[in-house]
Amino acid sequence: MNSILVKSLILVAFCFINFSCNRDKMIKSGSHIVIDLDSVLSDTTVLYSELFSNYELIPLENKEECAFSSIDKVKILNDTIFIMDMTTRSVYIFSPEGKFLGKVCRPGRGPEEYLGAVDFDIDPFERLIFILDWSGRKINVYDFNGNFCRKIVLENRYSGFAARDGNFFLYMPFPKLKDEDDYRLIHFCDSRGSIKWEKLNSDSFLRGPDIIHHIQGGNFFGAADDIKFYMPFCNSIYSLTGNSVKPFIELKTKQFKLTISDLEPFNLDNYSYYKLAEAGKLTCIENYSESGNIAFFSVSIGLKQAKIFYFFDTERIICTRRLVDDLTSLYPSFLQLNNYKMVACLSPSVKIGKLKDSISSGKLNLPGAVRETILRYDENSNPILVVFELKKH
Repeated sequence: MNSILVKSLILVAFCFINFSCNRDKMIKSGSHIVIDLDSVLSDTTVLYSELFSNYELIPLENKEECAFSSIDKVKILNDTIFIMDMTTRSVYIFSPEGKFLGKVCRPGRGPEEYLGAVDFDIDPFERLIFILDWSGRKINVYDFNGNFCRKIVLENRYSGFAARDGNFFLYMPFPKLKDEDDYRLIHFCDSRGSIKWEKLNSDSFLRGPDIIHHIQGGNFFGAADDIKFYMPFCNSIYSLTGNSVKPFIELKTKQFKLTISDLEPFNLDNYSYYKLAEAGKLTCIENYSESGNIAFFSVSIGLKQAKIFYFFDTERIICTRRLVDDLTSLYPSFLQLNNYKMVACLSPSVKIGKLKDSISSGKLNLPGAVRETILRYDENSNPILVVFELKKH
């Protein structure tokens, strides 16, 4: 055999083995994606300009009937923006340009109202808004004009849910009976609220202070082919379909693994987020979303957060605790991916005042249109959305 050919084959084999070993440190393909957090977590700076090509600001219209204090949950369908503010117990609807289109605001004890709105979802085809009422054990259904359509009575209290094809996936953080140790976390119900199946054994997961389960609840993201689910004190993201619950992404870690002993000092009456964070462990996954071939989510490790971008087609992972905004210098809070765009939020009450001072003093140099938008924005106005164009990877 030609010596050059032999050397070439050896080089190819070496490269393949080396690639496989590096890949194994970062990702293992099998029944689900496994990310070795200990290997990929980095403090190396990642610039916004490495991820995004451009951005735009969308000031959300601000008038009396649509003033809200915070974005607790956001859903974007066909570029229409739906925002839930749990303080005002309302869901607000805005156009892609930020124009106020309508809202659902029905707090109360009446048959068409709700007491404890903890989550919402959208049916884009029937143009319906579903609001989950923790206190009333029901889902109220409204049209996009805020008119009441019907209610769905539930057997249990749930703190999170997702609607799909007329059915519902619901997360139950507490058992029905106080002394019940083993119960199922995910319930699948039909359009009338009847339970069809229950999955995910609660004994398989760490259970932290009840108050955290109640406040953070189970979190759902409606992907194209399934529903993604994640919850506090769990290192996995699950894929839900009409007949199955399967792991989708697992964060494998020895260094940051949360244990029962880490949670033992805390209960409903004795809980400190900062005390728990001092342990420096992985406590939760947040803000999962996906668009095309990209998935995004945050992880809380101690008092710090890391941002993770995972590229399905190339299995590339960006996992950093140091994401530097060299595009806008605004450092907005990431909300979710949508149509190859990253939607983020800039809270006027927190940042606008400081930004105005930086612009006026000349410390911050922004494009003219962005500069003018911020300078004329009232600090008591609704938040500004910042939409970043993702680069093609």
